[in-house]
Amino acid sequence: MRHSNTLWMLAIVTAIFVLIFLNLVLGSVSIPLQSVWHIIWNLGNEPITWQNIIWKSRLPQALTALVAGAGLSISGLQMQTVFRNPLAGPSVLGISSGASMGVAFVVLLSGSLGGVALSKLGFMGEIALSIAAVIGSLSVMALIVYVSQKVKGNVTLLIIGVMIGYVANAVIGVLKFFSVEEDIRAYVIWGLGSFARVSGNQMTLFVILMTILIPLSFLLIKTMNLMLLGDRHAIWDLISSGPVCWLSPRLGSLRRLSLLIADLLSSWG
Repeated sequence: MRHSNTLWMLAIVTAIFVLIFLNLVLGSVSIPLQSVWHIIWNLGNEPITWQNIIWKSRLPQALTALVAGAGLSISGLQMQTVFRNPLAGPSVLGISSGASMGVAFVVLLSGSLGGVALSKLGFMGEIALSIAAVIGSLSVMALIVYVSQKVKGNVTLLIIGVMIGYVANAVIGVLKFFSVEEDIRAYVIWGLGSFARVSGNQMTLFVILMTILIPLSFLLIKTMNLMLLGDRHAIWDLISSGPVCWLSPRLGSLRRLSLLIADLLSSWG
């Protein structure tokens, strides 16, 4: 069984590298395979245009897509584990809608109230969008955690998450109505989730954040495995680490930590 899992992992990693390399070769401008190899390893004298396409466009897009996919998949797995429901995820629980609402408040109101569209602020505008997405998603996550303490059923909690998502979309619709055309266009482009405009600076910031968050999620693997077995098994496993009176608060803290990391992964992803 372990040998089979190793083969599957090797196949997946190999496929990832092959697809990334194909992304560097294929596109509106076709670059020969040998030239791509020379550009990556700084061999030979390839045309400056091809070098700019690889280093400033295709490679940042490929790496950003790879890391974003990893972050979203891990965040979905963590939420499904904590809520013990295969339907749980950033979109179902309304977390993605919360991130969109946070960005909508910043993007759609920046032009009408501040007089300056964030799309004109360059890299600082991108940082502002990231912070807004995190604040919006954390707000929804805090509401979900509060409701989870009052509601016993996970299915009911998922339904409440869907309702929160609809409310967030309604708020976004109202903001669009009172916004200027340029801000609406910038928000729609952001909401499409395209990697076409990813720059090297954006990729660097995003990869650094994910390099911190993804290893933190790996540290919670044992805890999440215990959560799948139920609270009783998790508490018995934690008995050796402290008095019994500390077990329930610690288990709740681990759950909140898992949700926090999942929330950050999904909002930045």
